[in-house]
Amino acid sequence: DNTIEMVERATHKSMATNYGSTVQTRDMASHTNVYVSQWLQKVWYKEGVFINNVDYEADTPQVYVKTFCTGYCLYEPDSGFCPRIPYVRQLLDVGKFWEECARGDIYLPPRTRKWNKTYWRNRVKKVLVLVRSPMELVTSRFLVYARQNGAKRARLGLLPYCNMLDKLYKDVKEVKKMANRRYMRDIMLDGEATGVPCWTEFFRIFYWYANAWEIADGRESMVKYYEDFINNPIGTATDILDYAGLTRLEGMEIRPIGDEVNMMFTDEEKEKISVFMQALGRNENPMWPDYFARYF
Repeated sequence: DNTIEMVERATHKSMATNYGSTVQTRDMASHTNVYVSQWLQKVWYKEGVFINNVDYEADTPQVYVKTFCTGYCLYEPDSGFCPRIPYVRQLLDVGKFWEECARGDIYLPPRTRKWNKTYWRNRVKKVLVLVRSPMELVTSRFLVYARQNGAKRARLGLLPYCNMLDKLYKDVKEVKKMANRRYMRDIMLDGEATGVPCWTEFFRIFYWYANAWEIADGRESMVKYYEDFINNPIGTATDILDYAGLTRLEGMEIRPIGDEVNMMFTDEEKEKISVFMQALGRNENPMWPDYFARYF
């Protein structure tokens, strides 16, 4: 979200989203959209994509799509923790994962829902992959949960949170399928990754990025790391704009995105997380050296 917002502020052009019913306004508030057949899907692509920000012009053929795939679901105060379908379904099959990325939140007329997609995959020529430390991802999600629920925003609160998540998702069939694979037998004990807090989250993070790597590998792609936005926001933003063929308006400010998070995991846990995640890819997944090895 922050990257799309940064691009929109810099260009004063609306980007796009495959999460079609909720869009943004200039002050980053939410706006519920009502589908009409004259929306951008007929202008930009045959069936998609949807406008992301209702306050900006959408008159450029170059557009970043804020893509929601399977495995994106996070805790929400009103609805609680995620059910299986948005949490993990289709995550173990890159082809089905890609379909979910393209489909997104479809709210088109009922007669078209069975076959319609937000955009056609073969129209995606470039992929921008944003990578963050797996430990920071888990910790950041925990801190949001802790703030919303009055939990201790420290390791003392992280461990019960992880236990709760692992208990909730360890029996989901995709997770159980992974736990029973022969090459995971040395890692898993009684269906759990011992010594790895939030191991179900690290499972989900690994497969999401492994799928993203495979999709990006077949196209022109750019990788940016979370720390790039902190250490060099202007250079990183310039690279992202240039990559898409977008132009920064004169005088438009580029603000740093995010900040560093205390990961709250011990060195021993960090080592076990690395062993667990690499085992998921049989210690040979090409995503690992490109995306995650730098964090371990």
